[in-house]
Amino acid sequence: MVVISAALAGAGLTAAVDRVTTNGAEWCAATGRLVVVPRHAATESPHGCPLCPSNLCKGRELGAIRAEAGNAATLAVRRRSVVYSGDGENDLCPALLLRRGDALLARAGRGLERLLRERAAAAAAPT
Repeated sequence: MVVISAALAGAGLTAAVDRVTTNGAEWCAATGRLVVVPRHAATESPHGCPLCPSNLCKGRELGAIRAEAGNAATLAVRRRSVVYSGDGENDLCPALLLRRGDALLARAGRGLERLLRERAAAAAAPT
């Protein structure tokens, strides 16, 4: 979160982003190092999905965001689209859960783009 917040602020995009879901982080005063704090405890099951690491199930988080929006009182909030930005292989699960009207911003040349291309090629291949 520390790195993402700094990047958003540096690009002047803080106000444009409603929510960032990631692992927490804090600076350790004793060592001066950034320590990542897992969003989900190692004892929690991601959701039975082999695509997600145990520390953060992004598919589960996306589901929680959708549920929260579905419970919102105003139609405008219920109809909001999700813009998901990712680059790693651990972003495949939530990318596959996006719906019509949502957008995926996948960084070129990284793991997520490669996995999506592989899946598209496999789906297009004759059987």
